[in-house]
Amino acid sequence: MGDQNQASVDIIICTRDRCEDLTATIENLQRPEVTQGHAVTLTVVDNGSSDATRQVVQEHNGSYLPARYHYHREGGLASARNAGLAVTDQPWVVFIDDDVRPQAGWLAAMIEPLMARRFDAVVGTIRPAEHLRRQWMGTAIASALALNNHEPITNATPNLIGANMAFRRAVLEHVPGFDPQLDPGGLGYGGDTLFSMQLGEAGLKVGRASDAVVDHHFHADRLLRESLLSSAKGFARSRRYINRTYGLWLDEWETCKLLVVLIKLGLFYAGHPLAFKQREGCSLSLIHI
Repeated sequence: MGDQNQASVDIIICTRDRCEDLTATIENLQRPEVTQGHAVTLTVVDNGSSDATRQVVQEHNGSYLPARYHYHREGGLASARNAGLAVTDQPWVVFIDDDVRPQAGWLAAMIEPLMARRFDAVVGTIRPAEHLRRQWMGTAIASALALNNHEPITNATPNLIGANMAFRRAVLEHVPGFDPQLDPGGLGYGGDTLFSMQLGEAGLKVGRASDAVVDHHFHADRLLRESLLSSAKGFARSRRYINRTYGLWLDEWETCKLLVVLIKLGLFYAGHPLAFKQREGCSLSLIHI
């Protein structure tokens, strides 16, 4: 008989034209201490890459943790995630981004609260790689960079983040997948947040696997002021779509709050004329308005 504490797990990575990041992530997963304790199948969904992504995956076919390649050209990230779900079949599903480095004991910490039935889906800890940490990186900016190591572990209703999340495949009987209108390739953001909300609406539990840690090696240009402001705009568009399409994330004062934000924005720039010249980071006064 098999080990009752061992789970059969699909790890899915969706990627597009980032073979250098992908190489480092796959090589990190080859460390036995990262995934030990469970039977793992690794699937890489190539979302229409024009670089050496296929070759990178094929080079790891004979590794400790072989990588399977699946090409899916249509749509953006949400569509690629759905394709990954369609071509895998294990009872436990884990998604990570192509630029994260899971730490020792990561997979065991992700799967344990699911197997114990404490939660139906979990989000692990996502922290910035050492060279990307900044003293000015407050809560709002960290969230915009898909980081959650700043959040209190007592948060009862965390959102799933696609860079490090897992769930029982059975939840797909209630929420069939990810909305292709959201995330990169669509409105830019919100696919994993909507998925979290829909799980909650279905009466399922989303929790935190705090000891399942990954280091996020996002590109340094995401720390630039213009990138952070662009992210805020994309997040707003995605939130508006979720409001109007699903009736979730509702805010009856949304229009009034928008007017307040615009007024505060004007006052901020009137009092901080040099803020336009700031290259890296974004004033917390601006982020929080």
